[in-house]
Amino acid sequence: MIGLAAFSFLISTVGDPVDANEVAFWNSVLIDFTRLGSAPPPYMSRNMAVLSIAQFDAINAISGHYKPYKYAPIHKTPGASERAAVIAASVAVLRDISNSRRTSYALYLKQAMAELGNSKSVQEGLRIGEESAKAIIDGRANDGTYLSEGKNPVSNAVGLYRESVQADVKASTPFWGRVTTFCLMKGDEMRPHNIDLHSKTYLDDYNEVKDFGGKVSTKRTPNQGETAKFWAFGGGTITPPGAWNQIAAGVILTRKLSLLESSRTYALLNIALADAGIAAWECKYTYNVWRPITAITNADDDGIAETTGDKAWRPLLNTPNFPSYVSGHSTFSSAGATILTALFGDKVSFTYKGDPHFDVKPRTFKNFWQAAQEAGQSRIYGGIHFQFDNIAGLALGKAIGQDVMNMELAPLALINPGSTH
Repeated sequence: MIGLAAFSFLISTVGDPVDANEVAFWNSVLIDFTRLGSAPPPYMSRNMAVLSIAQFDAINAISGHYKPYKYAPIHKTPGASERAAVIAASVAVLRDISNSRRTSYALYLKQAMAELGNSKSVQEGLRIGEESAKAIIDGRANDGTYLSEGKNPVSNAVGLYRESVQADVKASTPFWGRVTTFCLMKGDEMRPHNIDLHSKTYLDDYNEVKDFGGKVSTKRTPNQGETAKFWAFGGGTITPPGAWNQIAAGVILTRKLSLLESSRTYALLNIALADAGIAAWECKYTYNVWRPITAITNADDDGIAETTGDKAWRPLLNTPNFPSYVSGHSTFSSAGATILTALFGDKVSFTYKGDPHFDVKPRTFKNFWQAAQEAGQSRIYGGIHFQFDNIAGLALGKAIGQDVMNMELAPLALINPGSTH
């Protein structure tokens, strides 16, 4: 792909080269641009879903056999260029997300057109891609994304979230739970029950994170510390949604999937990740559960006789600026593992390099679920989540992933032809 190579100087792509697959290439572009903008995880997941849906619906309109998500033209155009459709859909979405890089996208489009030519097939592909992108962009125009910021009420009450003593930063995206979902009916559809601070579960999980998650810990092993840092994905990183897209890219490129199957994989994955972000943040700001750093440094005043406080305790990782319950990492990871397992099976072993912008060693997993469980557990080793955050997040993400697989982008042979989302 000459065009992709020529465009590579404009970006710092993440992970391995993806020039062999146009869908994967644009996926990596959005991941890196979002990282450079330090967008919170929910923003990443929402934008990835819009891009992937536009790509899938465009290709599916040409040669697919699946239920479309949004764009379903009356007349099929089987001879249209799939690659042109992907390019047009991707550029349109990226322009909508990031106006500041319009010149870069225009340059790539010009280079790609010089390679593709101006045949009827290419022109039809470009038209379909633009129409597909417009359908999902217009459909999400008032989805609540730009109303998600605001001031979260801060309370000094026992058990409730307080801004971290590590940094004077406001709570992030407190109204993200109100963003329109992609598959679920609404963000609170699967909300778990709150945690009881006077339960044995809370006491056990309090002691676990206090013992294993501190910046200074005699119980955490070196491997557990490396696990925490490998899955950190905090501010300025590709975030957990970006990580699961990279994991998916490894399978897509290794198996040399077609553009249609690549786009369907990404679309299902990112629909699930987007709803995972909405559902997790809805739960976080409904219950406003405090983080371990607040719980441990204020335990002497929590009214729980069995907890022992430590004013000097600090976590291994910096505490994120939003409430603890449920764990976003766990919810994202479980949703991602559910989708990828459903598509590729539970015996897919892989090695993931992690975020290339940070000094971490690659880690090998026997399947997607092992990676998801490690990602969730890493937050306890990092001292920024309780085990109950992790367990509830894993269950929530799994339920969301299952719903997406049952409801979205199904083979037309299994449903009433012509139905749409």
